Amino acid sequence: MVLKTKSMRSKIRRREILNKMHKIPEIKEILEHELFISLESFRHHGSISCLEHSLSVAIKAFEMARGGRADEIATTRAALLHDFYLYDWHIDSPGLHGFKHPYIALRNAQKYFTLSNIEKDAIKRHMWPLTPIPPRYRESMIVSIADKAVTWEDYLGRMKNEKHELCSEL
Repeated sequence: MVLKTKSMRSKIRRREILNKMHKIPEIKEILEHELFISLESFRHHGSISCLEHSLSVAIKAFEMARGGRADEIATTRAALLHDFYLYDWHIDSPGLHGFKHPYIALRNAQKYFTLSNIEKDAIKRHMWPLTPIPPRYRESMIVSIADKAVTWEDYLGRMKNEKHELCSEL
Protein backbone atom coordinates (compact mmCIF):
# COMPACT_ATOMS: atom_id res chain seq x y z
CA MET A 1 0.00 0.00 0.00
CA VAL A 2 1.40 3.37 -1.06
CA LEU A 3 0.66 6.32 1.20
CA LYS A 4 0.34 9.61 -0.63
CA THR A 5 1.59 12.75 1.04
CA LYS A 6 -0.48 15.92 1.06
CA SER A 7 1.92 17.36 -1.53
CA MET A 8 1.47 14.34 -3.82
CA ARG A 9 -2.33 14.51 -3.53
CA SER A 10 -2.22 18.22 -4.30
CA LYS A 11 -0.12 17.66 -7.43
CA ILE A 12 -2.47 14.91 -8.60
CA ARG A 13 -5.50 17.16 -8.02
CA ARG A 14 -3.86 20.05 -9.91
CA ARG A 15 -3.12 17.70 -12.85
CA GLU A 16 -6.74 16.47 -12.88
CA ILE A 17 -8.08 20.02 -12.98
CA LEU A 18 -5.62 21.03 -15.69
CA ASN A 19 -6.75 18.03 -17.75
CA LYS A 20 -10.39 19.14 -17.34
CA MET A 21 -9.42 22.65 -18.41
CA HIS A 22 -7.73 21.29 -21.57
CA LYS A 23 -11.02 19.64 -22.56
CA ILE A 24 -12.87 22.97 -22.66
CA PRO A 25 -12.18 24.63 -26.06
CA GLU A 26 -12.50 28.21 -24.77
CA ILE A 27 -9.85 27.50 -22.11
CA LYS A 28 -7.68 25.24 -24.28
CA GLU A 29 -7.39 28.12 -26.77
CA ILE A 30 -5.46 30.11 -24.15
CA LEU A 31 -3.49 27.21 -22.67
CA GLU A 32 -2.04 26.35 -26.09
CA HIS A 33 -1.41 29.90 -27.32
CA GLU A 34 2.29 30.56 -27.89
CA LEU A 35 2.27 33.94 -26.13
CA PHE A 36 0.54 32.46 -23.09
CA ILE A 37 3.15 29.69 -22.99
CA SER A 38 5.87 32.37 -23.26
CA LEU A 39 4.89 33.54 -19.76
CA GLU A 40 7.26 30.78 -18.60
CA SER A 41 10.16 33.11 -19.47
CA PHE A 42 9.00 35.88 -17.12
CA ARG A 43 9.81 35.68 -13.43
CA HIS A 44 6.86 36.61 -11.24
CA HIS A 45 7.16 35.93 -7.51
CA GLY A 46 10.63 34.80 -6.48
CA SER A 47 11.52 31.80 -8.63
CA ILE A 48 7.89 31.27 -9.75
CA SER A 49 7.29 32.05 -13.42
CA CYS A 50 4.35 34.11 -14.60
CA LEU A 51 3.06 30.98 -16.37
CA GLU A 52 3.22 28.86 -13.24
CA HIS A 53 1.51 31.59 -11.21
CA SER A 54 -1.24 32.09 -13.82
CA LEU A 55 -1.91 28.35 -14.04
CA SER A 56 -2.11 28.11 -10.24
CA VAL A 57 -4.55 31.03 -10.09
CA ALA A 58 -6.65 29.45 -12.86
CA ILE A 59 -6.76 26.08 -11.11
CA LYS A 60 -7.84 27.67 -7.83
CA ALA A 61 -10.37 29.94 -9.59
CA PHE A 62 -11.79 26.98 -11.57
CA GLU A 63 -12.48 25.14 -8.32
CA MET A 64 -13.88 28.23 -6.61
CA ALA A 65 -16.18 29.01 -9.56
CA ARG A 66 -17.53 25.47 -9.57
CA GLY A 67 -18.35 25.68 -5.88
CA GLY A 68 -19.51 29.30 -6.01
CA ARG A 69 -22.18 29.12 -8.71
CA ALA A 70 -20.10 31.22 -11.10
CA ASP A 71 -19.27 30.87 -14.77
CA GLU A 72 -16.25 28.57 -14.55
CA ILE A 73 -15.18 29.16 -18.15
CA ALA A 74 -15.14 32.97 -17.89
CA THR A 75 -13.54 32.78 -14.43
CA THR A 76 -10.79 30.42 -15.61
CA ARG A 77 -10.08 32.36 -18.82
CA ALA A 78 -9.74 35.60 -16.85
CA ALA A 79 -7.53 33.89 -14.27
CA LEU A 80 -5.24 32.61 -17.02
CA LEU A 81 -4.97 36.10 -18.54
CA HIS A 82 -4.92 38.25 -15.39
CA ASP A 83 -1.12 38.72 -15.60
CA PHE A 84 -0.77 38.62 -19.39
CA TYR A 85 1.41 41.74 -19.42
CA LEU A 86 4.32 40.03 -21.29
CA TYR A 87 7.36 41.51 -19.55
CA ASP A 88 9.51 40.76 -16.50
CA TRP A 89 8.34 43.40 -14.05
CA HIS A 90 11.58 43.04 -12.08
CA ILE A 91 13.53 44.36 -15.10
CA ASP A 92 11.23 45.97 -17.68
CA SER A 93 8.43 47.48 -15.60
CA PRO A 94 6.83 50.66 -16.93
CA GLY A 95 6.73 51.83 -13.29
CA LEU A 96 4.01 51.36 -10.70
CA HIS A 97 3.61 47.78 -11.92
CA GLY A 98 1.00 46.88 -9.29
CA PHE A 99 -1.30 49.64 -10.51
CA LYS A 100 -0.65 49.46 -14.27
CA HIS A 101 -0.27 45.78 -15.11
CA PRO A 102 -4.01 44.90 -15.01
CA TYR A 103 -4.65 47.38 -17.83
CA ILE A 104 -1.60 46.19 -19.79
CA ALA A 105 -2.69 42.56 -19.35
CA LEU A 106 -6.21 43.44 -20.52
CA ARG A 107 -4.92 45.29 -23.58
CA ASN A 108 -2.69 42.33 -24.52
CA ALA A 109 -5.45 39.79 -23.90
CA GLN A 110 -7.84 41.72 -26.14
CA LYS A 111 -5.29 41.64 -28.98
CA TYR A 112 -5.27 37.84 -29.06
CA PHE A 113 -8.58 36.68 -27.59
CA THR A 114 -12.24 37.66 -27.73
CA LEU A 115 -13.21 38.50 -24.15
CA SER A 116 -16.57 38.77 -22.44
CA ASN A 117 -17.40 41.71 -20.19
CA ILE A 118 -16.92 39.43 -17.17
CA GLU A 119 -13.43 38.42 -18.34
CA LYS A 120 -12.47 42.05 -19.03
CA ASP A 121 -13.67 43.13 -15.59
CA ALA A 122 -11.85 40.29 -13.84
CA ILE A 123 -8.53 41.05 -15.54
CA LYS A 124 -8.81 44.80 -15.01
CA ARG A 125 -9.87 44.60 -11.35
CA HIS A 126 -7.94 41.61 -10.01
CA MET A 127 -5.62 43.89 -7.99
CA TRP A 128 -8.44 45.38 -5.95
CA PRO A 129 -8.18 46.96 -3.37
CA LEU A 130 -4.82 48.26 -4.68
CA THR A 131 -6.73 49.50 -7.71
CA PRO A 132 -9.67 51.60 -6.51
CA ILE A 133 -12.71 50.14 -8.29
CA PRO A 134 -13.91 46.80 -6.89
CA PRO A 135 -14.76 43.80 -9.07
CA ARG A 136 -18.25 44.02 -10.58
CA TYR A 137 -18.99 40.31 -11.00
CA ARG A 138 -18.77 37.22 -8.80
CA GLU A 139 -16.26 35.76 -11.30
CA SER A 140 -14.08 38.88 -11.02
CA MET A 141 -14.02 38.61 -7.23
CA ILE A 142 -13.08 34.92 -7.49
CA VAL A 143 -10.10 35.78 -9.72
CA SER A 144 -9.01 38.50 -7.31
CA ILE A 145 -9.24 36.19 -4.29
CA ALA A 146 -7.57 33.27 -6.09
CA ASP A 147 -4.71 35.56 -7.16
CA LYS A 148 -4.13 36.72 -3.59
CA ALA A 149 -4.27 33.16 -2.22
CA VAL A 150 -1.78 31.88 -4.80
CA THR A 151 0.50 34.88 -4.25
CA TRP A 152 0.63 34.02 -0.54
CA GLU A 153 1.39 30.40 -1.44
CA ASP A 154 4.17 31.57 -3.80
CA TYR A 155 5.82 33.63 -1.09
CA LEU A 156 5.21 31.22 1.79
CA GLY A 157 6.63 28.37 -0.28
CA ARG A 158 9.73 30.42 -0.99
CA MET A 159 10.10 31.32 2.69
CA LYS A 160 9.71 27.64 3.62
CA ASN A 161 12.40 26.64 1.10
CA GLU A 162 14.72 29.37 2.35
CA LYS A 163 14.18 28.18 5.93
CA HIS A 164 15.09 24.62 4.90
CA GLU A 165 18.18 25.89 3.10
CA LEU A 166 19.25 27.84 6.20
CA CYS A 167 18.71 24.83 8.44
CA SER A 168 20.80 22.63 6.18
CA GLU A 169 23.69 25.09 6.46
CA LEU A 170 23.93 24.64 10.26
